[in-house]
Amino acid sequence: MYAAPMYAAPTKAILKWVFTYLCVFACVFNAKRVKKTLELFHQLERHGNVQNEKERKTAMKRFNVSRIIAAFVVVLSISAVFVAAAQDQTPTTLPAYQNNTITVTGLGSAYGAPDVAYVDLGVEVVDANLATAFSQASEQMNAVITAITALGIDRADIQTREINVFQEERYDPQTGPTGERVYRVRNIVRVTVRSAEGAEDASLLESVINDAVNAGANTIYGLSFGILNVDAVESEARLDAVANARRRATELASALGLTVGDAISVREIVGGSAIPYGVGGGGFAMAEMASNAPVSQGQLEVSVSIEVTFALTR
Repeated sequence: MYAAPMYAAPTKAILKWVFTYLCVFACVFNAKRVKKTLELFHQLERHGNVQNEKERKTAMKRFNVSRIIAAFVVVLSISAVFVAAAQDQTPTTLPAYQNNTITVTGLGSAYGAPDVAYVDLGVEVVDANLATAFSQASEQMNAVITAITALGIDRADIQTREINVFQEERYDPQTGPTGERVYRVRNIVRVTVRSAEGAEDASLLESVINDAVNAGANTIYGLSFGILNVDAVESEARLDAVANARRRATELASALGLTVGDAISVREIVGGSAIPYGVGGGGFAMAEMASNAPVSQGQLEVSVSIEVTFALTR
């Protein structure tokens, strides 16, 4: 922000001191007048000159003036209190570095190839006998896990996500409920597929999916990609954000007839994440699936946001 110098605080401080001085002066001056008036009253009483109309009027006039001055002092005192209160409520002047500055948000992004994939592979079996359905689902899942580990996937990268059992009542669209009940057993595992060092395709992921399906997997859920070591891509995005922030500041400053100087402060806005491009998701059943399903890993976008304050000069 570009701000002109502020004079409100010094002006109010001067007014406060002026009010204080006037109050003190009025009090001292009024005290002297009151003293002289009282002395005059005492003198008249001692000498019995109370009948002297001229001196009596003079004393009364001085006394009335003293009362007016006393009222004036009260008004000044109240005014001084209000001025002091107003000064205390005045917002604090911004630090010097915040004057003649501009603050902008810089947005930067960079792209990188994924080096890890996550896929949920499932087995789903329906049978009228619960024991049969459960046993068959377990056998098929064991076969799936064996096929996956045979490709070099670490057993620690295979995690069970769900084991569900549902009881269902068969329904005929023509006649309604048939009275027959079956059991649906579902077993799902999440597999983490790490790309081999230097690999630029998804050949290992393709093999995991195809071999799992051939071994008995009949559902796939939530295929997604990620970058395990995002530091290099983030650094590139961060540099892009800095350049973007300076471009924005320069554009705004030029419109105001100003010039952007050095950066005074910078703050990274946490919350950016890798955004996949060209990646499918969701879940689908595969009763009949081609033996080789192609998988495209695409690229991931990493975004960084920063807030920068620049100095402004004319």
